[in-house]
Amino acid sequence: MNTSIHNLSSCAPLTPPAMAPTNRPPLNIRYVENHNFILIKGWSLAKENVKRYQYLLENIKYHLDEHGTLTIHFAYQIFNATTAKFLFSTFKLFNKALIEGKKVKCIWYVNEDDNEMFETGIDLRAMCDFQFKISLY
Repeated sequence: MNTSIHNLSSCAPLTPPAMAPTNRPPLNIRYVENHNFILIKGWSLAKENVKRYQYLLENIKYHLDEHGTLTIHFAYQIFNATTAKFLFSTFKLFNKALIEGKKVKCIWYVNEDDNEMFETGIDLRAMCDFQFKISLY
């Protein structure tokens, strides 16, 4: 877990080394440093995601310190309490970054037939002082 974000290759999966395989559809995390872009999509149910999200939060902090701007695209199909905790921590970090003059933005992608995930996006947006867009697909 000592890998710092600046050593990751463009568009490489952002995954700490010790992830255990599961039978669930994968959670995909993509980071494109030179575009200040992170995409998180898929199913987020595995308990192993605690480590992934801790690692990701460390790298988000590093990226904001180094670049001062970041957009995260969320496209969850389903998520659990661990993911909700990560989202709250990320939004707290983004609200603080905004106060510090950094440019932060989230885009929440929702299937147009998924009312529950759409309503979750509305609830999450209410926590955010930064730009939070809900996009239907």
